[in-house]
Amino acid sequence: PVLCSNGTYNHNWTIWDYEASEPTCTQDGKAVRLCQDCGHREEKIGKEKLGHDYATGWTFGQMQQSRLCDRCNREEVVKYTNLSNKIKDTVITGSVYGPENVNCLYNDDWTETFGTTFAGKGGAVTVDVTFKEATEVDCVFIKGTGSNGYVLSVLYAGDTDYTVLTETGAFGDVAQRYAIDGTITNARIEMANSGNGGSYWQELAF
Repeated sequence: PVLCSNGTYNHNWTIWDYEASEPTCTQDGKAVRLCQDCGHREEKIGKEKLGHDYATGWTFGQMQQSRLCDRCNREEVVKYTNLSNKIKDTVITGSVYGPENVNCLYNDDWTETFGTTFAGKGGAVTVDVTFKEATEVDCVFIKGTGSNGYVLSVLYAGDTDYTVLTETGAFGDVAQRYAIDGTITNARIEMANSGNGGSYWQELAF
């Protein structure tokens, strides 16, 4: 205990000031009170820490995705592991202008391995991937571009129907990460074109 100038240990406290120190994303704020006789100061936890605010969303880069906290600018990075050595076969069917069978996984230099694989008006390109053995997969990442409209779908992975993960849009590039989180032996991904132009595959990674 701290002896007060009034000769006792009974301080004449102000009310707690919870505005003395504002919380941040990672640290609680502080509440402070002062003795009005001797000026002694006490602190305790005030407002709880806020946590990070990632409202802006993900940015996709070479073998990783990242996002910035809108409040403190902290960067969160999720790195991908290339599973290309675990793929047994990749078959592309549908409205294909380009190779019928391609390596549809990230290269180390992030090249666009799909080239000119194309879904024309009302068409769709379906990619069937078969793994050499049951493989643990956290996510599938798809990148493409739609000159008018596109529909990206993870139709299934293993025994699970993932059609609810469909992404639609018009014009411009699309990059989307779909959480799979399971051990699978095969998967089917589709890019369909819902508009009058064309939709192009660019990259696909597990």
